[in-house]
Amino acid sequence: MNVFSTSFPQASLSGCYFHLRQSIHRQLQTQGLQKQYKDDIDFAHGIHKIAALAFIHPDEVTDAFTQLRTHLGDTFQSMLDYFEDNYIGRIRANGSRTRPLFAAGFW
Repeated sequence: MNVFSTSFPQASLSGCYFHLRQSIHRQLQTQGLQKQYKDDIDFAHGIHKIAALAFIHPDEVTDAFTQLRTHLGDTFQSMLDYFEDNYIGRIRANGSRTRPLFAAGFW
């Protein structure tokens, strides 16, 4: 996307909810959690909550994610880690966050 932005500086880039959900489902498959997602309604609802962060104002997503991480607990650790790495940004030692692959304003 950086090359695109450089070549077309006036273009507006944005993602979509479909592709966010698709990314989450691919990660479920990668982690071998597809069966749990299909069979465990509580687990499926937790995954839906992660995806629903897309509907929160970008300025509030990080706080909402932190609350969701506390609420969902250890069962969702690997999926929350994936989401944090790619869509939120990891917390550094100094308390700031790394830049995510796709910032909240994009999706």
